[in-house]
Amino acid sequence: MLLNHLIASSATILQQALVITNGASADADDDIIKALLEDVGFVVTYVHDTVFSADPASYVAGMSLVVPSIEVNGSIGNDVENITQPVVTFYEVISDNSEITHLASEENPSTSINIINTYHPITIGLSVGSLAVQGNVNLFNATISNLCTVATVLSDLVGDSTIATFVAYESGTLLSDGDAAPARRVATFVADPSLQTLTTAGEDLIKKAFQWASGII
Repeated sequence: MLLNHLIASSATILQQALVITNGASADADDDIIKALLEDVGFVVTYVHDTVFSADPASYVAGMSLVVPSIEVNGSIGNDVENITQPVVTFYEVISDNSEITHLASEENPSTSINIINTYHPITIGLSVGSLAVQGNVNLFNATISNLCTVATVLSDLVGDSTIATFVAYESGTLLSDGDAAPARRVATFVADPSLQTLTTAGEDLIKKAFQWASGII
């Protein structure tokens, strides 16, 4: 019994997450991401976006997950596009630059997403239909028609099925530029500044995105 506990504890410690920040010190958004990661067993390391861009390979080495924070420089998307670690993105420009999606527009006003996939590990157990995920009115969005057909669209915009709001890719499937994803990729529904107004349901989806991307679930 003790051995099993030690093995489980060691497995948790080995889950390392890199959060790329916009400033030399973490802000409120960064700390929310850190807290959500820690809730599902990650040990979090911060790195400033300009520092990361100078040598991405050295910073992602040994990481189970890479998470660009919500206000990082858009060029970070290019830096993480080809890394072999799983990536979960928030800010829509990062998702676009990393070829996970193509943008329909900057943001759409809504506090809810429309769940359309209830069998993926991230959304399993949910019901098809509107789900309130945040208290603010900004949602990430991407044009479904611009996405490769192998993208798994988990939700779209309430009232507009042509706009995706939550997208996942398995490792090896084709990204929006036609290149194979080096590892799992997820573009979440969060756009600036909605991270600070996530509902419990919204937080749960982000945590599951972290877990699925890194292979925990």
